[in-house]
Amino acid sequence: MGCDPNPQSYEIYKKQCLAYEEQLQTPLFPVDVTFEDHGTWFEVRGTKRVRIYNLPAEDMDWDNIVEDRYDLMFTSPPYFGIERYAEGQEGEDDQSWKKYGEYEMWRDSFYFPVLDSLLTFCDNVLVNIVDPVVKNKRYRLEDDMRGRYSIPEVYGMKMSRRPSGVKDSEHGVVDDKKLNFIEPVYKISYK
Repeated sequence: MGCDPNPQSYEIYKKQCLAYEEQLQTPLFPVDVTFEDHGTWFEVRGTKRVRIYNLPAEDMDWDNIVEDRYDLMFTSPPYFGIERYAEGQEGEDDQSWKKYGEYEMWRDSFYFPVLDSLLTFCDNVLVNIVDPVVKNKRYRLEDDMRGRYSIPEVYGMKMSRRPSGVKDSEHGVVDDKKLNFIEPVYKISYK
């Protein structure tokens, strides 16, 4: 299950989900694949069941959408003020960076409520996020998370691109040695 308010990305996800199902097929055990488009959401059923909504995460009606409890959810929410998805495109007004222009508003009206919703339906929520730096000001999101949630574990995720879009091969070279760029992934739960 996923969501994204960007209409262009949403259309790509449809093709992506069908392509993944094609890759999961085996000659010995073929599986019928169905695709249902419901306008603001679609579902692909085959080897896996995938449902994606063309909605902002904070507008999702989680209580009526989630049918089962999940073992694990992974989210990589947009970094406040850094990842400006759909800028200048249709769907820009639904993006969290546009709707919540101040850090505290973004954190308290978007970020924390979405994480709280996920924790209602999931035993283990993994969050890929870093402290955003906007106009030379560092916002202490990681500290804010520690103040609100229990964080029993932190993992590292190697990135092929930095959030700025610079390729890994073009960044992180010191004394002719390539360094890895790793972002934290926090396992969170209620305190």
